[in-house]
Amino acid sequence: MNITKLSAILVSISLLLLGMSTAISQPKIHFVEKEIDFGKVSYRDNLKGRIYITNTGSDTLVITDVKPGCGCTSAPLSKNKIAPVNKEGKGDTAIVDIEWSVKNFSGNTTKSIDIISNDPKTSKTPVFVKANIIRPFVIQPRYINFDKLYVGKLDSSHTVIKNTSKDDATILDVIKSSDKILVNLKKGDVLKAGESVTLTVTTTPQSAGTVRETIQLQLKHPDEEKLDFTVYGRAIEPQAGNDK
Repeated sequence: MNITKLSAILVSISLLLLGMSTAISQPKIHFVEKEIDFGKVSYRDNLKGRIYITNTGSDTLVITDVKPGCGCTSAPLSKNKIAPVNKEGKGDTAIVDIEWSVKNFSGNTTKSIDIISNDPKTSKTPVFVKANIIRPFVIQPRYINFDKLYVGKLDSSHTVIKNTSKDDATILDVIKSSDKILVNLKKGDVLKAGESVTLTVTTTPQSAGTVRETIQLQLKHPDEEKLDFTVYGRAIEPQAGNDK
């Protein structure tokens, strides 16, 4: 056997062994649980939970990124390198400390967090947090928006308030950011338990430009002291044909 053939054989064997080593020595991400179900919670709650990550592979697992799917969720990682479990069954554990602000949500809600790693078979794994978020009052739509406003022309928009609690609510006061807007609800009105009421806002803009106002309903209710609303719109000068 000449040197050239021997060299080729040695190179082939080296590549084969390298490939076998790569195939055998791989990290494998493992989660104790991939979902946290908080059950029924108040919208005022700031929810906290933990996701535990281990490595059931044979090489170091590296978490390269943790990506919450919503700005309402933070998920710092305790460590990004996780040693594999040894023969004694011991290994590293990384902890994702999840904090979820649910103040802007209601009902059954689910959010995801993507865990990015060097696991060759599962480089991205989503984990989930979910909760049934209880609000005594559900507002839909959340913002009061005027699609088109014309200077000098009366217009109105509305939202619906549903009292999902078991208690009636009495309006103690209606606070507006200015007298440029009028509302149909007033002090002394009652938002009855289990029923819905429409909040109607009317305005007549006197000049072109952005309209942004706020409304606060102060309440007598065991679970809610106030309801806040934001009014948006843009007023333009009426064009020919729109001044009737």
